[in-house]
Amino acid sequence: MTEDGFIVNDFAPENEKLTNKFAVQTMQNFWSKYNTGNFFNNRALNYRQIRAWAEGKQDTSELQDQVLTRLPGGEPDSSWANLDFNPAAILPVFIDGTVGDFMSLKYRVKCNAVDPGSKSKKLEAKQRDLNILQFQPVLQKLELATGIQSPKSKFETEEEIEVHYDNFKLGLETAVEKTVTSIFESCSIESIQRRMFYDLLNLKMAVVRCYYDINYRSQFEYIDPELYISTASLKEDFSDVNLEGHVEYVTIGELKRQSGWDNEKLYKIACKYTGEFGNSQTIGAYQPGLLDSSYQWMNNKVMVFHFEFLSIDNTNYKIKTNKFGKVRVYENEISKVPEENISRRIQNCYKGSWVVNSDDVYNYGMKENMIRKRLNGAVDTKTQTGYFKFAPNMRYGENKSHTERAITFAKQWQLAWTKLQQFLARAIPPGYKININGMTPVDLGNGKSTMGPIEMKIFHEQTSVYIYDSSKEGGDEERVRSPLEPFIIPIGELNKLMDACNFCLEQIRNVLGRPQGVDTSTPNPDMLVGVLDQVRKAAAISLEPLRNGFTEIMKNSINYLCMMVQDKGTSAYANAIGDLDVGLLELASDLELASLGMDIEYEPDNAERQQMRATLDFEVKNGKLPSEDALHIMTLPTLKLMMDTMKVKRKQYAREQIRIAQANTEAQTKSNIQAAQAAEAARKDTALATLKAQENLEWTKGYVQVFVEQKKADLAAGAMHNEHINTLAEMALQGQIALQQTPTTPNAVA
Repeated sequence: MTEDGFIVNDFAPENEKLTNKFAVQTMQNFWSKYNTGNFFNNRALNYRQIRAWAEGKQDTSELQDQVLTRLPGGEPDSSWANLDFNPAAILPVFIDGTVGDFMSLKYRVKCNAVDPGSKSKKLEAKQRDLNILQFQPVLQKLELATGIQSPKSKFETEEEIEVHYDNFKLGLETAVEKTVTSIFESCSIESIQRRMFYDLLNLKMAVVRCYYDINYRSQFEYIDPELYISTASLKEDFSDVNLEGHVEYVTIGELKRQSGWDNEKLYKIACKYTGEFGNSQTIGAYQPGLLDSSYQWMNNKVMVFHFEFLSIDNTNYKIKTNKFGKVRVYENEISKVPEENISRRIQNCYKGSWVVNSDDVYNYGMKENMIRKRLNGAVDTKTQTGYFKFAPNMRYGENKSHTERAITFAKQWQLAWTKLQQFLARAIPPGYKININGMTPVDLGNGKSTMGPIEMKIFHEQTSVYIYDSSKEGGDEERVRSPLEPFIIPIGELNKLMDACNFCLEQIRNVLGRPQGVDTSTPNPDMLVGVLDQVRKAAAISLEPLRNGFTEIMKNSINYLCMMVQDKGTSAYANAIGDLDVGLLELASDLELASLGMDIEYEPDNAERQQMRATLDFEVKNGKLPSEDALHIMTLPTLKLMMDTMKVKRKQYAREQIRIAQANTEAQTKSNIQAAQAAEAARKDTALATLKAQENLEWTKGYVQVFVEQKKADLAAGAMHNEHINTLAEMALQGQIALQQTPTTPNAVA
């Protein structure tokens, strides 16, 4: 039972629930409770008014009542106003800017398998790399000893391994991500996303639907919140509703295509909707046998409610263990082996289409391929509809959008702007008030001419001098007011209206998250950088509930799409993702539906990228990171991955610099040793040469001394004259000189 008292009869037998009569009664009961007081139409009217303001197409009749005088029993009298009451498009420029900021947020589908098997595979791969890194020295020694090649670690530290496996993807995870991304691309996701952001900003609610097409391809479509209907909800995500759907206004011809009904039945339905939705008041008599194109009423429109509701049923299951040793659960199947059969109360989903305010439904029955979460062979008893919605900050079924709050100030702005127009339209240009009685002709005193009022005015305009006669009758002078007084526009009133316009404009900016500094079209050159950052952060915080709402819708719908793909129709994506990935999906479906945690991961926005780039530039400038690593980091998809990679690359670069420094030190040391050795060798060679030269000198001195003594002996014997002594001395001197040129061995000298 929901908050509004609506009850789906869970206790009715399943065969009764499957009848059109049950569906019609359920829908009529729901509609009577839901649309009490014409709630649906009133809400739709409110949404249209908000959207009109958001598009600059709002009704200005209220404004005319505020500015103009309404004649008794008539329309406001604007005959003398000369005012423009066309809607002022003050909100669209800010709304479009905010939506543009939302659209600039890029994200990627993220899949994380959390079933025990997938977790085990990741842990095994991670532990293998940790072991290889830890035992790398031992493995290298073993390779040298045995000659058998050992595994080499791709990582240098455990931190690198942690970063790698934080972003590691199994084949199944990658296949699921690619499949969901291909579904989004085929459904024009950017168009749907833009409409969702407009709805969140204008209506503070967004709705999408996931369903199978006739080829069992998963589809993702936008639903207008104006057309969405559900039982009352107290939750932002509407997870507590048990009946929901959306209204579609279709022609009788389209209704025939959807339902397959014959023309006679369709004619009766058309008669119920005469005069509604732009249909003619008369429809004429039914004439069987005519072509559909001959029936004018085939173009008449009717209201159709496409619905889904949840109900509790007793359901039979067959449980078997397949050849892989995994438990499979088969819903609504009965085994010949009694032990394999179980019966339990389980929630089912019913769907169909109802022509509103009629006794007619079509395409009704239990929903095929109901999505249920499965883990370790157990099937969740709950299912869910294909609608995904979110209304941020909803309380007791109500919330107020940013645009709706901004309309209050937009109305005041338009009133002030209109009064400013009125003021300017009624204002008389600057000039003079002229007292005709005071402008009597003035005698110029030359006895020949006088100056009349026209001449005095012209003379004043050309010379800025005004001449007038201040004398009374009889010749006496008196103080009289100048007949020409300036008329000046009251600037104070004008400034008040302009201040009111600017105040309302600033409030609109703040409400819509577009304060000066955020909106680049109107930057404030006097705002400091730090103040500007604070303004932008405050604007982002004010819009955060909308971003969270979008994230929740996308995350929940992606999970649903993922289970739809695993449950049926994987082969339909072969062209998009490849046969290999299709095989992985089919294998996962055959063994056990893996428990996949689906989410969206936002890429860094412009501000985050700028901050990251500044950080990297600082690291490069200070020699802590090479420029090529900085360029690589900026290409990574997420801010977390950027930061983690920067830490790893910075440590790698530091280690590399240490290795280079050590290598340089070792090389320098080796060079110094070699230089010292060379110097020592040179010194030894020099010493040896000196020693040999000294030895040669001593030998030569001895040889000369022996030669001199021999000659002295000869002279003493009388063989020579005294003059030969001088010759001998000279010879001795020449012998010393020859010492420098003589061979180093006695044999050579000899």
